[in-house]
Amino acid sequence: MGTKERTMRSLGLIGLLILLVRIALAQGAVSPEVGPPTPSRLQSMEAIYQKNLKAAQAPLLKEYLADLNALLLRAPASDAPAINAEIARVNKMIASGVIEFSAAKPAAPQTNVGRPLPSSGVVFSLDPNEAVPPQPADGFVPIGSASWTLSLLPAGTYEIIAQYSCTTLPTGSAKVKLDYHGNSFTRELKANHLTTKDGSFRVMRLGQITLTEDVKLEKVTLSSVEPGEPWFFVKHILIAKPKAPK
Repeated sequence: MGTKERTMRSLGLIGLLILLVRIALAQGAVSPEVGPPTPSRLQSMEAIYQKNLKAAQAPLLKEYLADLNALLLRAPASDAPAINAEIARVNKMIASGVIEFSAAKPAAPQTNVGRPLPSSGVVFSLDPNEAVPPQPADGFVPIGSASWTLSLLPAGTYEIIAQYSCTTLPTGSAKVKLDYHGNSFTRELKANHLTTKDGSFRVMRLGQITLTEDVKLEKVTLSSVEPGEPWFFVKHILIAKPKAPK
């Protein structure tokens, strides 16, 4: 075989190999997977800022909400719609983690114009959406048994107050029990403690606790002593400083 024939044969083999490689690449081609875009440095910084902002604003919103609930309990019926609207706005901010700024300030109850509003003394409000099992923020907790994890309660003496609804009792009288950090007490309910209808609420002092040291991340548990279907429903558990004797 001459040099020319060998050269032509080699070129033919090379062309065939190139063709085979192209076919293999075409058959085995895979589209790259498309994942979520990598956040930019600015987006990462914004996410960190939002996280830290929520952590900083949450205690302030909670304190404001507790004061609003305490105000609602002692305000006249004519002031209730404005206070409830502000409570709903604050609950929305707590749930969403976004502070809504408004140029308009909430109207103060007319009954307090010209004189300072007395301090509520409320240091914590345990709300339905924080209960275990959780309930809607604007709902109530059936008891049963439910618990709330309290982040920190400093040493001192506190009144435990329930904003509750109870239209019927399982017997002539019934009891609820509260437990927290070795403190345990029961509160008896009788016919004179009943609320007029479903959705109407009253306030009841459940008991008093004294802590000799700061308590962190412990559960406040409220339960019905009587078994069966829930008959006691809680809107808020308020933890307040006792009123100073007059």
